[in-house]
Amino acid sequence: MADTEENRERQLNEITLLETMYPEEIRIIKNPQGPDEDFELEIQLDTAHSLSFVLPWLYPTSSPPHVFVSFGPGVQNDDRKQLRARLREIVDRQVPGIECVDLIVGDFKQALEDFESDRQAQAAQHAAPRPTHKTEEAEGLRVVLWMHHLLATSKRRAIVQLSKELSLAGYSKPGYPGSVYVEGEASNVRSFVDELKSMRWQAIQERASEVTPVPALTLISSGQIGVEEVQGLGDIVENLKSRGDRGPEVATFYVEGMRIK
Repeated sequence: MADTEENRERQLNEITLLETMYPEEIRIIKNPQGPDEDFELEIQLDTAHSLSFVLPWLYPTSSPPHVFVSFGPGVQNDDRKQLRARLREIVDRQVPGIECVDLIVGDFKQALEDFESDRQAQAAQHAAPRPTHKTEEAEGLRVVLWMHHLLATSKRRAIVQLSKELSLAGYSKPGYPGSVYVEGEASNVRSFVDELKSMRWQAIQERASEVTPVPALTLISSGQIGVEEVQGLGDIVENLKSRGDRGPEVATFYVEGMRIK
């Protein structure tokens, strides 16, 4: 209990300092009401990048913060992957037992500057436009994900935000178990799944996947963008059933993937 009280006091002191350093950029997402609840906050770095932090009740003495990066529109998938990998490196090298939110923010800002400098240098060396792969862009993918549980609001927000960044559509169901149905361009869906799997989960599985032309994707074709959160697995099934002629077929794909009886 003493460790919990010490951690909470240190977290409050750190957040007070962060609010002084980033008065316009910081936003408190969740203020814990109990001793074993997490702090959640977001710091906007620029128009295209923001960092979300979850401070577990064991932070900073014996647990690191969980950190996610969100992107604005127009950031390429390859850039997202590289920057997310860079963020993981920054978080992993933090010294255990010390407050590190500002250190992570500073290091990631530097990483963004270095990344942009490298991009400009590469662009100068390779002035010719890179070929586009229209066949790959036309390939669609739908995926069913199962999680042991989906409770943390930071992960739920990340799912919705990331799906919008990647122009995907689908549904998520929080609780026990957690579930996500998502569809979109194949490369974007893969980026989405890889990013979710990189987060800390008790268990996460890709239960089903199906390649299909983008025009055959039920939700995308109807104009939906983003993963919508619903209350139950049955809500996902009913929403899929109601989407056009192929809706019942997609609903069956989801039911079989989740092994719902």
